[in-house]
Amino acid sequence: MTNFIIGTLPIETLTKKENAVLAALITNLNAEPGFSDCEAWQVRNTYVDQNGAIENADQVIGGVLGSLENKGYIEFVDGTVNDEDDYRLVCLTREYWHLNPAWWDDDISDYSLRMLRLQVEKLPDST
Repeated sequence: MTNFIIGTLPIETLTKKENAVLAALITNLNAEPGFSDCEAWQVRNTYVDQNGAIENADQVIGGVLGSLENKGYIEFVDGTVNDEDDYRLVCLTREYWHLNPAWWDDDISDYSLRMLRLQVEKLPDST
């Protein structure tokens, strides 16, 4: 079993496409933890930019986002479901905030993230 250090992708329990969509989502999460989300169309466009065009991108990315939601990695923000799935707000669930490297700077103010970072820094090197 590969030892994935927290804060990195890929995650071996996810499919290749799930990892790629999760990476596309994380790329768009620029605000601080708990206040950062993006719309599904942004995830789709970033995925296509990073991986190339795919047929039926809206349906494929929508399905993968649904799978990531079922596995607990992401959630759709309440009140954003409408006729246009592209405009649903998507965010990482708190349990997976540590996957966003932009949130791993020295100014982490959230106590649980600081403690998680300290635990990660104590992990043995996987190389």
